[in-house]
Amino acid sequence: MRPKLNLSIQRLLAIDNLVRSGQYPTQEGLALTLEVSRRTVQRDFDFLRDQGAPLKYDSYRKGFCYADPEHRLSFLRISAQELLGIFLSQRLLALYGDTPFAQGIASLFHRCLPLLGGEFRIEPDQLRDALSVQVGPVAHADATLFEKVSHAVLEHLQIKMVYWTAQRGELSQRVLDPYGLACIQGDWHVVGYCHRRKEVRSFAVHRIHHLEETKQIVEAPPDFNLDAYLAQASSKVRGEGEPRTIQLRFFPDAARYVRERIWHPTQETEELSDGGLRVVLRLASLLEVKAWALSWGAQCVVEEPDELREQIRTELLRAASHYSTGTNPRIRERKKRHP
Repeated sequence: MRPKLNLSIQRLLAIDNLVRSGQYPTQEGLALTLEVSRRTVQRDFDFLRDQGAPLKYDSYRKGFCYADPEHRLSFLRISAQELLGIFLSQRLLALYGDTPFAQGIASLFHRCLPLLGGEFRIEPDQLRDALSVQVGPVAHADATLFEKVSHAVLEHLQIKMVYWTAQRGELSQRVLDPYGLACIQGDWHVVGYCHRRKEVRSFAVHRIHHLEETKQIVEAPPDFNLDAYLAQASSKVRGEGEPRTIQLRFFPDAARYVRERIWHPTQETEELSDGGLRVVLRLASLLEVKAWALSWGAQCVVEEPDELREQIRTELLRAASHYSTGTNPRIRERKKRHP
């Protein structure tokens, strides 16, 4: 049975450092240095030995050392796979700029290098050359602003901000009780209660033009769940009102790619006899699913709701009008210059 790690990690690390440093500490000396009883040090020694630490008493030096100087504490070792996970996490976070999260993970990665178990060794430069992370276009980042937002979220501090709403192309003053941060398709969003709209909303961090903390402490409602809230959005736009059923039919050429992925937590799929695929989603907003359906061109048709069908029909007619004979603006401009 694996023993519970219910002792002070800091104290164990201090003992390990003193023993490893060649100072040959005694139990009495460690008790004085660590300000604990000799019995506590003895329990720590017992725990370390249970974990495989080759502690031995050197009668000549009159203190303790490791029989194997290369020994590393087993409960602090990490595997190559775990270290690679830390590295890739840092690469993902670094896409948004020099944020506190990216800095912290980078620092953790380098501190973990000496803890790597086994014969395997990792060189950071080789990792950077061998592993790349690309998530598509990422919004322009402001690391200082991101730090302020993340601090407000973690400390439960209400914020005042000037926010640019892309859909309306306007700036507005907002007071927000922040509940959480979410990275959605490479962009960070802060989710919280908006006092202007009197409801929980999501705000893209890169669209915040100014932010300041108030001294007011805020808490999310006990029944609020960040993942559940975000599940009602296609990706970034949650929309208003209750989620509704959206049904899309993909023809065989597109279905080959669509069935490879989970596009949304609510999705249900149905295989069709012609090799196509029917996808059913539950979303509150039509905005992003409209863009998604249009991106598949003639390989996707919206079956419901009728409101979305009409929006896409109108959009396709407008798009087709741009390609009518004589509508190319470059040709018209050329004719003006050279009649």
